[in-house]
Amino acid sequence: MTSRVIVAAIALCGPTAVAWAPVTGGSAKVASRHPWHAPSRASSRPMTAALDTDSEFEYNYDYADTYGEASSDPNVAAVDAADRISKLLDSGSATTKRGGGGSAGARALARSDEEEIAAILEELPVLGEKGRFNAATRRYKKLMSLGGVADGPAYTGILTACAKGKIPQIAEKVVKDMIEMPPADGLKLSDFKLALRACARGARPEEAQEVLTHMEKAGVTPDTDCFEMAMRSCIRAPTGQEKAIESGARNIMYKMRQSGIEPDYNLYGALLQVLVRARRYKEALASFELLCIAGAPSVSHYQNAMTAAVRVKDIDTIKSLLSEMNLEGTIHADTAQMLIDATKAVADAGEWRLACSLLARLPEPRPVKTYHAVIASCSRAKNSKTTVQLFDQMRAEGLEPKRQTYNAVLHSTQSVGDFESANKVLSLMSENGITLNTVTYNIAISTRARIGDYRGAINLLAEMEIAGLEPSVVSYATAINAAAKGNSSTAATMLVKEMGPRWGLVPNQYVFTAAISACENDPDDTTAAKSAQQIVDVMAEVGIEDEEVKQRLGKQVTEQLHRDRAVMDNAHLKADEEKLGVGLGRQLEV
Repeated sequence: MTSRVIVAAIALCGPTAVAWAPVTGGSAKVASRHPWHAPSRASSRPMTAALDTDSEFEYNYDYADTYGEASSDPNVAAVDAADRISKLLDSGSATTKRGGGGSAGARALARSDEEEIAAILEELPVLGEKGRFNAATRRYKKLMSLGGVADGPAYTGILTACAKGKIPQIAEKVVKDMIEMPPADGLKLSDFKLALRACARGARPEEAQEVLTHMEKAGVTPDTDCFEMAMRSCIRAPTGQEKAIESGARNIMYKMRQSGIEPDYNLYGALLQVLVRARRYKEALASFELLCIAGAPSVSHYQNAMTAAVRVKDIDTIKSLLSEMNLEGTIHADTAQMLIDATKAVADAGEWRLACSLLARLPEPRPVKTYHAVIASCSRAKNSKTTVQLFDQMRAEGLEPKRQTYNAVLHSTQSVGDFESANKVLSLMSENGITLNTVTYNIAISTRARIGDYRGAINLLAEMEIAGLEPSVVSYATAINAAAKGNSSTAATMLVKEMGPRWGLVPNQYVFTAAISACENDPDDTTAAKSAQQIVDVMAEVGIEDEEVKQRLGKQVTEQLHRDRAVMDNAHLKADEEKLGVGLGRQLEV
């Protein structure tokens, strides 16, 4: 028998079975009970695993899944394994002798397969209930390879295992097998629900839709729970598949309408999450409204609705959600994140009072980005006092403002002429090693422009060059405006003329408007007229496309040219008129 055992074991289990077979002649037991005779859990696999030829899915092998809890004594495990093989082969051999060999041997093998199939049908419900999805999957595939057909409890067992193990791909295949080879007691809705639960837990909307399609073909009517689980399969689908998620949700809703089933509270909740994932925020808010009709929203529902409202910048809805939640007491982490999003949204919308109120509700330390959003909102509202207060509060909490926050405070302080605070902010930037950028310099130049300090504005332009920063058209337009406030057409003309040659900047209508205003404010008629002549030369050189703007500027500059006709250069003016296409009031030749 020994040779027969070894040969059959190798045939059935592969070379690793040698370690399980008897090692001495004439005995069915292991001769020497040493550890090296025991099968290695790392290198050996049981018979069911060795016969597994389906490589599409890979599972972790668990010794206990197939043989129960392993014995602490490896020698006993080896003997048990050898005994199992021996008993199996002895049974086959005895049957063969009784049948007379040959075709009788084939019949014996067939009966052995039947015994294996019967054993699998008994094991699957147990494995499924215990959640041993690896073993259940292997045994089910073994059943299929033997040509067996699962019965009702076996289908329930393997689908239970798929649901617990989050294996929707296999669950969908099992459903297909179940429809093609239905159990004797018929198809059960509960089995389809197990498959859909596997899809929901495994985040596989494609398989969930396939299961619903199989149900439709088999004449099994899904209930609300089925559609809810199918919808939940879309929630945790991989990122970057927003279109596929939206398409899946639409298909599931379409199938539900075809079934004549009305959505309930749970389904609306799932749909809300899916629509937020798919970035269909307006539809998500509509789903939230329907959910509110069906029942009281939970915190997670409010969070999803708030996310949708923030993304579409629906400030009225944000206010309504905050009012409905009536937040009191401790702000938890999830709620805090929702408030952070809401605070930034209302701040960006200019609702600085509400933004300040929400900011005060957030636990310390408050996010730097949220602080910046509220400070910037107050700055745009020209509320310098609150802007500075929030800025100081932010620093008192140990938070270091970014450059854009400093810029927002500078803009706020200079807009109301609070130059003391503006200088303090500039000093803090220098102390903290925050270099000024073009925006910061523009704000500083604007501060000088408000009081007509064109010399200070020109000095800041020089500082930008020293710092390696290139001024923008806005920088020059602001400095020229400072010259206009300072009644210096000479300074304004100098700045207009150097923009192109020095920096390659093209003056726009705002530059020309500020420069002409400088001429209008200049008390010296001759200086104003000379400056106007130089300004109109630049206007003709760069050109003005907007006809309405060109006519307006032409009329304004003509008035300044006529303040001292003695300095008018008719030759230049004629050429400028031809280039611009407007009359400049030059003296006609007689």
